[in-house]
Amino acid sequence: MAKSKSKESKKGRRQTPSSCSIDPDLLTAQITRRTQSLGRWRWLKQRFFWGAVIALTTALSTYTIIEILKAVRRRNLELELDLPWLTAIREWFVSYL
Repeated sequence: MAKSKSKESKKGRRQTPSSCSIDPDLLTAQITRRTQSLGRWRWLKQRFFWGAVIALTTALSTYTIIEILKAVRRRNLELELDLPWLTAIREWFVSYL
């Protein structure tokens, strides 16, 4: 009878921190893994953010340049630039096509 009471009292009892055994290596490994995971997630968010900023900036600047060129053509304002190095590059590029 005494044995059955002691078994029941042990079953109903919670383990206290002093009776739990925690493997320090396992705990360290889990903390390290979690920290690395958070670091990777932060890095991915930053990359995505800067990619979005660059894409938006490129789109806006392209749109602006196209609108400026349309306005210049509508007003029949041809820009004549005398840039010999640009002509040389253009001729070199066309020769390879």
